[in-house]
Amino acid sequence: KKKIMTSAACVLLAHLCVVWHTVALAEHKGFVGVKNHDLYVVPPEDGTVMVAEYDLLAIMSTQDATISQQASQIQDLNAQISTQAALNSAIECRAQENGFDASMHILTEGAISWKHFAINDVPFLAVANYKNATHHNINSVVYRWDGAQFVAFQLIPTVGARAWEHFEIDGTHYLAVANFRNVDSFETNSEIFRWDGTQFVSFQLIPTFGAYCWKHFVIDDTHYLAVANFRAGSDFQLNSEVFQWTGTKFVSFQLIPTQGASSWEYFMIDSVHYLAVANHKNGSTTHVNSEVFVWDGSQFASFQLIRTTGASDWQYFASNGMHYLVVANQGTDTTYRVDSNVFRWSTTHFELVQPFATRGALRLSHFVIDNDHYLAVANYKDDVSHQTNSEVFKWDGTQFLSFQLIRSSGAFRLHHFILDDEHFLALANFYDDSSYLGTSEVLKWDGVEFKLFQRIPTQGARDWKHFMIGDTDYLAVANGRGLSTDSVDSAVLTWNTRCFI
Repeated sequence: KKKIMTSAACVLLAHLCVVWHTVALAEHKGFVGVKNHDLYVVPPEDGTVMVAEYDLLAIMSTQDATISQQASQIQDLNAQISTQAALNSAIECRAQENGFDASMHILTEGAISWKHFAINDVPFLAVANYKNATHHNINSVVYRWDGAQFVAFQLIPTVGARAWEHFEIDGTHYLAVANFRNVDSFETNSEIFRWDGTQFVSFQLIPTFGAYCWKHFVIDDTHYLAVANFRAGSDFQLNSEVFQWTGTKFVSFQLIPTQGASSWEYFMIDSVHYLAVANHKNGSTTHVNSEVFVWDGSQFASFQLIRTTGASDWQYFASNGMHYLVVANQGTDTTYRVDSNVFRWSTTHFELVQPFATRGALRLSHFVIDNDHYLAVANYKDDVSHQTNSEVFKWDGTQFLSFQLIRSSGAFRLHHFILDDEHFLALANFYDDSSYLGTSEVLKWDGVEFKLFQRIPTQGARDWKHFMIGDTDYLAVANGRGLSTDSVDSAVLTWNTRCFI
């Protein structure tokens, strides 16, 4: 009898939670009251929403079905992870050396990037799923560490997701997703989610246009979010936008004219705040100006136009009291063989100090080893082939000198990380001219140069993310493309002292 009463209480509590969630959602959308199972709508201040009536019981039934479906999907994802973990544990070790063990295989759909973060010391991983075989309206997934592995925790509907940005305001955690497109349009909503203590709930919809990424930063204790808008249909000349936190939500703060914006870089020089945008193209040419903005005390003002060629990334660094900006130029409509550029701060502006040869440069990674500065460039392709060299450059005090060539196949990223005081580079190979199925590589610094340390099978690899949980190191790879499908396994690899798997 007690068990029956307990079960009934659980069911009642669950439905009360659904009612509460529905009313909360209704209030967010403009619903203000419940009467005889009906939610009544009043127009918001702009008067654009008509009065409507919804049957609460029908909504509860629909939400029950949705919750059940999502629970089933999460269960399937976790069953797949557990099965793969069991298979890995049965593999016989073939080498008694340190290495990364591919202990967790996670089904993803056109994965582009990972975001690692922690809430109350509990690790999470969020994957940005871009598309499956038919459409971009799919779930991205947040995974939570259960003490032994990452398990699917929450499915979040996204539309061609490219990237996540995690940040914290006054002890509350937020996740912002940059939604790039659906099947028909680049005009879609990106979304901010708020952690409510148990899960992420929709907090705010932001209209965006081919959103590439978010950048969170703080000026004078005020939080800002900048979105890079890449395109709206065939139009690449459009505004990107900076949003300001009011204490309760983000509001539009400043529109910034951009041309195919693909990246933001926020940095400070002598307590002055700067924001650089990488403009990729204007619709007819990639020979466009990227731009540096300076904070004037109340907003961002245009500070300097910098000529770029298909700019894909900015990297700021400082050395011996000098400040530098490096831009990665991907190429033109006819050639990927273009120079990227190094600019030096001259107290009044950034001056060009060095062009250096790159081949379809996508990403930059700056790091320091024994007080020496290095720059790793992921080269996607030259004019003939995706099988080209990515490159590591070493700073000699005045310029970057070619230091090491790294053979790559459509490289998306060279990710630097430190493990047990040793330096590594993780190379994400996307495509080798004939197949997305291949190997990516982990390279290890031997005191003189980077040497091949481990080859890892990947499928259209786009991103690496290194992180630690306790005393254990992990490396997550985002695989985005297989033989004929976008639905492929990405992986979380565990550092171990047993063998290479």
